[in-house]
Amino acid sequence: MRAKKNFFLPLVVLLLVGVLGCAMTDRLAGRRSTRSVSVARQVATRTPLPTFTPTHPATPTPLPTLTPTNTPTPTSTLTPTPTDTPTPTNTPRPRPRPTEPPHEAQAPPSQPTPEYQFSPEPWEGQWNGGLAQIRGKIRDRNGQPVNGYFVQARCGGTVLASNPSGINLYAPEKPYEPGAYDMILSSPLDPNSMCRWEVRVVQASSYEEAKNPGAPSLSPVGYCDLSWGEMSICFANWRKNW
Repeated sequence: MRAKKNFFLPLVVLLLVGVLGCAMTDRLAGRRSTRSVSVARQVATRTPLPTFTPTHPATPTPLPTLTPTNTPTPTSTLTPTPTDTPTPTNTPRPRPRPTEPPHEAQAPPSQPTPEYQFSPEPWEGQWNGGLAQIRGKIRDRNGQPVNGYFVQARCGGTVLASNPSGINLYAPEKPYEPGAYDMILSSPLDPNSMCRWEVRVVQASSYEEAKNPGAPSLSPVGYCDLSWGEMSICFANWRKNW
């Protein structure tokens, strides 16, 4: 074991001497020459790192655009108020009318009996500058002329009477229009004859009785309103009721 140690010791010393000698030689040589010496260094080649292909991020799908809509405002609903149900009433049913026997033919109802025996019919008037007169005709209900009745006219205190209808008072033998009568109030025309004359059919057997203010009336009173320049003749017609 000791022999091996003695063998390695001189070997180590020789190596150290060789190294120091080389170093001194190099230093001396460096001082003598200024030429640069390129020292080639071997650089260890690095293994290239693996390359990664960049992955593009996924394009986000655009969300659909929502169009805002007007949400109707809810309206308040009125709660119906209960109404009173009317109480049904008993409606009377129509009863069938009893069947009546057919009526026998009857005469039309009779007309009411007039108060007077004579009634005035429509009267007319006209103007005549030569005289004042009241005249007319008396007929029955069938339109036939009636003879022999007097007509009285009165204005204030003046009372006049006509001839009997259908008879000429002054010449009874001469013909006269059937049913006609007349009274001359004035001829020529006298302004005093312009008056509101009361005219009526009276019961009389003569002219003197007919112009009596108290002669019984056979008709209501009618009026002939004579006026100067408008009416001087009055046509007063009468109808005999029975």
